[in-house]
Amino acid sequence: MIRRPPRSTQGRSSAASDVYKRQLGDTLGWEKSRLSHHVTRMAKRGLVVKEACGDDRRGAFVVITPAGRTEIEAAAPGHLAAVRRLFVDRLTPRQIDSLAQIAETILPLPDRAPAA
Repeated sequence: MIRRPPRSTQGRSSAASDVYKRQLGDTLGWEKSRLSHHVTRMAKRGLVVKEACGDDRRGAFVVITPAGRTEIEAAAPGHLAAVRRLFVDRLTPRQIDSLAQIAETILPLPDRAPAA
């Protein structure tokens, strides 16, 4: 479950997203214990906070903090440059088009049905 926090939530940017912990583990393909340890380490660094889910007493949301958002924004330019240098720049325009078609088939967007 991904949701936007209410604008009145203190201590967080209105652009932050909450991610349901179980969904995050499924998306990453991580076991529950691995995810729990990683989220705990990130929380100790002030990058995320864990919040109870009102609908599911066993569930929790992982919420990016302003410090976490700052870290993501600081890492993004270097990450994007590395992806471009190591991956994109090595492909021809035709290969990139082929890759886009493949991605549209196997990675459908949540708001549309998978390509047939």
